[in-house]
Amino acid sequence: MTKDSIGLVVFNAQYFSGPEINDHRVLMPFNKDIQINRIRRFADFCKEKKPDIIIGNEFQENSSVTEEVNQAYLLKEELKARHLGDYGVIRMGGFNFDESESPRIWHMARWNYNNDYVRENFLIKRLGFGKVEIPSEELGPVRVHTSDVILTKFPYSEQNHEYFLPTPATKIQFYWNFVTQKDERQGITSCKIHHPAFEVIVHALHLENSNRKNREKQAERTCEIIDDYLELFPGLPQIVAGDFNSSPEGLQKNFRLDRRVDALERIIRHPALQCHPDIYPKGDYIPSLETYATYPSLLPERIIDAALVTNDLCFREYQVCRIGLSDHEPLYVKIAKSHL
Repeated sequence: MTKDSIGLVVFNAQYFSGPEINDHRVLMPFNKDIQINRIRRFADFCKEKKPDIIIGNEFQENSSVTEEVNQAYLLKEELKARHLGDYGVIRMGGFNFDESESPRIWHMARWNYNNDYVRENFLIKRLGFGKVEIPSEELGPVRVHTSDVILTKFPYSEQNHEYFLPTPATKIQFYWNFVTQKDERQGITSCKIHHPAFEVIVHALHLENSNRKNREKQAERTCEIIDDYLELFPGLPQIVAGDFNSSPEGLQKNFRLDRRVDALERIIRHPALQCHPDIYPKGDYIPSLETYATYPSLLPERIIDAALVTNDLCFREYQVCRIGLSDHEPLYVKIAKSHL
């Protein structure tokens, strides 16, 4: 922390399962010692950067998959052990998935999933089932509690969370959406952080991955929320950051001529917001993927994790850091008032 700026880290941790894309293994058990080691390595990274705020996507707690490790609170303790301060933890919604609530459904699901013929010819080809691997019964009932988090060194208030999509009406539909689409209940959490440099509204979000139309609607809702806060707190700057699951596209994408402008581009075009100029295509300029791509970490080719700020703020630093702890790489930014 400096007297006139805010340090921010944005990181989709993929529950600290490593640099490989492990979406299909989100229900499979994951070694406890390995994840603790990776959380400690991330804390070492934070010791170097000294962020005031950390926005984390895909953290887990009380899950059979991660052997009950509360990843956000373990990170909080590791940061404290490195003399970085006592971070408060804000949970962004939450996703609860418990097999024991519907054992008959899961007995049937396992039988179908483990039958090669049924799985390949009916579930996958005809129904789109099979996004997520289902562990065997011998491993015990599956429990997953995933949430996005904000860790902040400074007091906060005005906390509010909103899911982008309505909760499915039935457990069967809820489980179906998760196993076939990895529906993680994406949403946005907004709060006011009382930083000594300046008070700021922080919007931390995680947008849809598989369904582009839903993602575009989520972008429109995000812009509405930004407008609401501009009206409620007209003197306060705002930061919007997280996993947008889409990339900046540049002004060559015209709303009138091409309605398929993706989510991050839609939010960047909000009149009160700006992104770092180096991540935005303009004229003959194409952003360097080697420098700014955050995903996938083994071969970075997409700029999908980003931080945007209102026009009364500016970026002092904007750095994608190569640490290889998740399929996303973390983003570190330093933000200050524009007049400073």
